[in-house]
Amino acid sequence: MKVISYLFVFIVFSCLMISCSGSGDTTQHVAWAVGHNNPSGPSTVLLSTDGGNNWSRSGENAAVMQNFGANNLYVPDAQNIWVVGTNSTIIHSSNQGNSWEKITTIPSAVGSNEFYDISVVGNRHFWVSAFSGLVLHSSDAAQTWTVHDLSSFNLGVVQGIKAIDENVIYAVGGETNSTKGVVVRTVDGGTTWEQISNAKVDFPAGVIGVTATDVNHVTINGAQGSCASTADGGTTWESCSKVMAGGGANADINDLIMLDTENWWAALDFNYIILTHDRGINWIEQNALGVSNLFLLGIDAINNSHAVTVGSTQSYPMSGYAFVTHDGGTTWTQSNVPANTNALSKVAYAP
Repeated sequence: MKVISYLFVFIVFSCLMISCSGSGDTTQHVAWAVGHNNPSGPSTVLLSTDGGNNWSRSGENAAVMQNFGANNLYVPDAQNIWVVGTNSTIIHSSNQGNSWEKITTIPSAVGSNEFYDISVVGNRHFWVSAFSGLVLHSSDAAQTWTVHDLSSFNLGVVQGIKAIDENVIYAVGGETNSTKGVVVRTVDGGTTWEQISNAKVDFPAGVIGVTATDVNHVTINGAQGSCASTADGGTTWESCSKVMAGGGANADINDLIMLDTENWWAALDFNYIILTHDRGINWIEQNALGVSNLFLLGIDAINNSHAVTVGSTQSYPMSGYAFVTHDGGTTWTQSNVPANTNALSKVAYAP
């Protein structure tokens, strides 16, 4: 009995020390994926409660799903999800998708816009990027909004936004009728914005997204494999670009996640997934998915072993796909998504 007691204590202590993070634990992770085929809807919102292996539709018949196309999402916990998309629409569920509400506080001046990305700090400061060079900010959890008109974008698309804290926010995208990328930053909560002009971030083919682990470590991803990162809060920038060989030479880095300052995963066009363990100095290619001609548009990970990516076929009708790995990307397995799933654009695990 004493030996068994000691063994029990050891097991409990071990689980506390490593958070019981073995491969079986990942099957309990909630994940969400969003997308659409038509800007006027209906949206596709998928829920997985087993780490991304199997997916089911959420809110398929809800009225709020019918008149917009979902582009991106924010998942703060296992119960809450926020989705942004076309027609100036933000929807929210606080009960894991059992019911949905539309946010009706969007200022009328925004018009029928398209929302591309959402970033949230402290569950109160919401930042949403939009078309026409607009960025929306709420400091009271989407109850009221301030609209920022960022002239640097020349009425173009603000495709990505990252609020690192209440003061430091990056917004990226491109100008109207131009492929040149635009990167701006505020360090005072949006009172003033500065354009970052640096050879490493002047992406000639366009900027798609931005992410960060803290105010010092920020990474920007863009078209044709372009990538730039800073480790000193934007004082200096280094290239982390990855131009694929052969037919993938023009593959865009559509999404990039930073697990920490060194370990990143990215999803690209033409079936490519890439992984780095040294902040983009070297990239490992992972593209054995078993399905050809996909645009991989979103990626997220629980840790260095477990990740999920989503995307779509290149031609209409665009079908959505999801893939998971539980071995660091050595193998990727196609997930089970509902029949006739529309193109999927982004994916996120609940923390």
